[in-house]
Amino acid sequence: SWHGLRIGISSQSRWHDRAVGRINFHGVTVPHALPTLTCNDTQLQVRIEVENCPDLKLVLPARKEVVHSEFVDRLYMECQRLLYQYVATLEHHDLSYQHWVKAQRLGIDLPPAQPSLTPFSPVTAKGERSLDWQSSTLIDATALLVKVDEVEAPEQQLLSRALEQNPLPYTLYATKPEFEGYPWYNSLPQLTDLRFELELNTQVMSLDDALTQTHLASVVVDRITAMTTLSIGQDGTRVPLPLDICFGYPSDHWNDTSLDDVTLFHAQPSDLSPAELADLLEAAFFSPNEDSDADCYDTQLDDFQEEALERAIRTLLSDEAALKARIEMTLDRHLRWVMPSTLQVEVIVSPITSDAPTHWSGFRRVVTILS
Repeated sequence: SWHGLRIGISSQSRWHDRAVGRINFHGVTVPHALPTLTCNDTQLQVRIEVENCPDLKLVLPARKEVVHSEFVDRLYMECQRLLYQYVATLEHHDLSYQHWVKAQRLGIDLPPAQPSLTPFSPVTAKGERSLDWQSSTLIDATALLVKVDEVEAPEQQLLSRALEQNPLPYTLYATKPEFEGYPWYNSLPQLTDLRFELELNTQVMSLDDALTQTHLASVVVDRITAMTTLSIGQDGTRVPLPLDICFGYPSDHWNDTSLDDVTLFHAQPSDLSPAELADLLEAAFFSPNEDSDADCYDTQLDDFQEEALERAIRTLLSDEAALKARIEMTLDRHLRWVMPSTLQVEVIVSPITSDAPTHWSGFRRVVTILS
């Protein structure tokens, strides 16, 4: 109760489909902007019931709008204070450091946020993370923040592969910038300053330098290293992570990059399979075109996956294997679904010849049904 008002805070789902912030004036529901607070994956909302409050004035005659006044500003601050007061009753919370500071200013002594974080996973070109669905977990003494939020998707995907191939004695967590300021968060070790080095013919160069020196679609190099810095307190140590694949591409428009513009640097020996490389290319570069004249998402994805697998096979195996795979993928995508299960079909496509029938679009095709 506050100045003739009953203020309630709840996270009940029945409130979520109604306008945020409402005041009940003796049966008349008045929309009004009231504060909300998200805590522990739950949105806390405020509702007010008027008992006897002359200071709260409504616009006459409909009484569907609150008259702005100094009292209304004080009411808003009181609702904020009550939200933090409710959080103080919880066993733990995940409020940002800025919210924690604001609660202190309003006279609510909150403990620091619970030291829990989400495991690290690299972002894809679509802006997704494979572990976004996971709830945060309590950290321990082995926690390490992988601070690569400012790094684009291709580099994050490469770093993730490097970390898989060269496990560090830490548990890797994604950063949570809203926690910056809490002592427990600020003291965590961090993996930062990601860059890539390539060695070709005993010459060590950066990825950008290597990209300017070649115009090939793929280049075999002697060594690839993901260079990172492990920072513990004020001390930083360079940590080289050997890698078997690296991407070079126009950095100014990476999210619009076609695979034709990507240079693949790969080092031997490597256990990277064409399927793994194709998946890596998809995660690093596939972002669907949302223009109205573009094909649907599924068609764009199918086209990209075929191109990525062909490119991966050409890079890791041979041009002949890539051509054979692309033909098989084309037949599987466009022909298999029309073939009766009781028949075998053999298709022979010969090269273009000058005497080819025009109604065959320049191809001589022979289809044999093998029953």
